[in-house]
Parts: sequence; structure tokens; C-alpha cells
Amino acid sequence: QTEEYLKINPNGLVPAIDHDGTILWESAAIDMYLGETFGVEKNLYPPPGKLRGQAMKWIVWSNVTFGEAIGRYFHGDSKEIAEKAMTDISKCLKILDDRLKENPSLLDDFEYSLVDTHVAVIVAWLSLIKVDIEPYEGLWKWYMKISERPAFTKAMKPSGET
Repeated sequence: QTEEYLKINPNGLVPAIDHDGTILWESAAIDMYLGETFGVEKNLYPPPGKLRGQAMKWIVWSNVTFGEAIGRYFHGDSKEIAEKAMTDISKCLKILDDRLKENPSLLDDFEYSLVDTHVAVIVAWLSLIKVDIEPYEGLWKWYMKISERPAFTKAMKPSGET
């Protein structure tokens, strides 16, 4: 953590961006900002209104509820913590699967949005703890579709790979 980076993100964590003097950290804040700034006109993020509310709901839920459960599993120091975290992860997977069984995207009226990518990155973390999402048919089909997108594939490569 360089002094220069700590000026951008005093937490010393990634991600963080400086977009024309607007400094942001936290992936949810960054994705919502980028969606609002660049995604609306490209039909990748909804304009203000009900669909924007859906977008914010899924982005924040994925970080706060789903991501927290995954983090608890990673960092838990007992079998009981890991079991409770896995129960919570399973509940989150069911929520996603129920939504995606009947819908091509997390947002109504969208085939794909930045919200899908944001949540798919969190779903990808599950491979690190050997959680199989294939039994969740709607989620699996959606994730396979998202993971075939060239930008997603590129973004998910380990640091240093091209």
C-alpha cells in the first residue's frame, strides 16, 4: 500500500477509482456510479426509477448479505461458524436461483446489465470454497451466459495474466 494509493483509498483495499476527481472505493459504489455515468445510455444500467431501485437492491444485497456470508465462511474460526455461513450461502443461492429460473437477468426488462456482472463476480468466489452452483438450474444457466462474455472473462483472469 503506497502513500499515493492510500490517498485514493485510505482503507488500503481494492477496488478504488479516480474518475475525473471523483474518488470512489467499494465495488458496489463504483458499479452504481459507473452504471449511472456510462451505463444508462448504453442500456447496461437503468435510468432513475423503479428499475434503478432493483439495480441498487441486487448490488447492495450481493455485497452485504451474500458477500458477508461468503466472507464468514472464509474467515470463520470454527466448524459452527462455517456451517452457519454455508446455510446462509445456500439461502442466497436459492434467492438468486428463484429469480433467475424465470428471468434472463436480475433486472426486469434487461437481457443483461452491469448488475448481472457485479453479482456474477460474487458468485465466482464460490469456486474458491468448492460450492457447486450447477444444481441451481436458473442460476447456473445465467452464470454460464455471463461467464462467456469476453469482458467478464478478461476481468476474472488472475492478476498479471492477459
